[in-house]
Amino acid sequence: MRIVDFSDDPVAITPPRRPRLTLTRGETNLWLAISDDPGRVHRIEEATNLTSPAWQPVMSVALTNDPQLVSLPSPTGQARFWRVLLE
Repeated sequence: MRIVDFSDDPVAITPPRRPRLTLTRGETNLWLAISDDPGRVHRIEEATNLTSPAWQPVMSVALTNDPQLVSLPSPTGQARFWRVLLE
């Protein structure tokens, strides 16, 4: 059991920041930039319909940089949508 000493300096707990996503078109692919704290893992999923309950996993990315660039294939024919979930 720890006895709290109220004369101690309080430790500030900073919540993690919200990830920021940017999608840009390359010549042969799309570039997804994920801005977040390195070390956090993000799961990328795709669907052909925004209201689809069946989003398919594309990859999981453990960030080593801020921002981290991820290459996605350019959609051919049918529209595609991506979402990123923080694991």
